[in-house]
Amino acid sequence: VCSFATFAVDVESLHDRCSVTLTVLLTIVALKYVVAEKLPDINYATLIDKFNLGCMSLQMVIIIENTIAKIILLLNKGDNPEFVISNAVIDNEVDAKNSAYDTGCDLECRNFREVVEADEWWMGMLSV
Repeated sequence: VCSFATFAVDVESLHDRCSVTLTVLLTIVALKYVVAEKLPDINYATLIDKFNLGCMSLQMVIIIENTIAKIILLLNKGDNPEFVISNAVIDNEVDAKNSAYDTGCDLECRNFREVVEADEWWMGMLSV
């Protein structure tokens, strides 16, 4: 249950999300060592060993998900050169309308901006 606390942290703060995930992972490892001290030495995996392995696997999947979510966010946000260029073009269009200069890409740039804003809204919903 604590593993899913990562999803309560904002997608933009990857370091905070990873710190929560790694803290839970270290707790699982500590639990494994404590349980291993109490159990006799055997050559096969017990149910608690399988449970710990499943929890560690879930943590690894969550770490990968955190990284992928951050990469997607960066690709769809201001670090993407296409996004920066489109913002510059849109800003120039606003200036152009004020100075009666037409850049010729009004509709295309506005459609691109609507798509990007929709993606930003979706990524924001993932962090909730």
